[in-house]
Amino acid sequence: MKIKPDLSTIKVLLIKLPHDFNYASYFKVFSLLNWSKINSFLQKKDQLRAFVSELLQKYWLASILAINPEKLEISFTKDMKPYISQPENISKTISFNVSHSGEYVALAVSFDSEISIGIDIEFIQSDFPILEAKSLVFSESEQVLIGSSVSEFFKLWTKKEALIKAIGYGFNHECFQATNLNLDDVEVKENYRIVTHKIENYFLSICLTFTKL
Repeated sequence: MKIKPDLSTIKVLLIKLPHDFNYASYFKVFSLLNWSKINSFLQKKDQLRAFVSELLQKYWLASILAINPEKLEISFTKDMKPYISQPENISKTISFNVSHSGEYVALAVSFDSEISIGIDIEFIQSDFPILEAKSLVFSESEQVLIGSSVSEFFKLWTKKEALIKAIGYGFNHECFQATNLNLDDVEVKENYRIVTHKIENYFLSICLTFTKL
């Protein structure tokens, strides 16, 4: 039986970053952000992505959950999957995930306790050595699908990352190379659904995994 999710319980926010944005001027405004983490990056573009990612998780997430940002606590599983640990009354009902690449930061939220969500966005690097990399991260069937296509490599990569992030496994888990994904824009299986979009020179994939079958 395939489950059709209620999409009204899903929110996705995609932000394109302005190159000249002076995030440092908001130090006093957004005091809850992990500024030491943000400033630990050497490149300004990496600092900006970290700032927006932190902002979405600490403030936008709190806003749509209608809670005080000071009451929101985010923790991580042993495989670094983020989850809301406080307040306790919503910690088991909300799933969220964040991803960033190049000019974009994306955050996805599921308000359905039976749906876990994963999101991934990747810039399509035309000079990426896919022939060397694909055997390290893709199953045999997936490698055949990719061939020598850089575009299909990154499309399948975002689908796989979104799925693994939704499940909550790390990349060392055996499931990582045991997947049997396809290149469809919408892939529906019994226990998950992945939707993929191409946005400019990026691929964006969102995965919903279902705990109730």
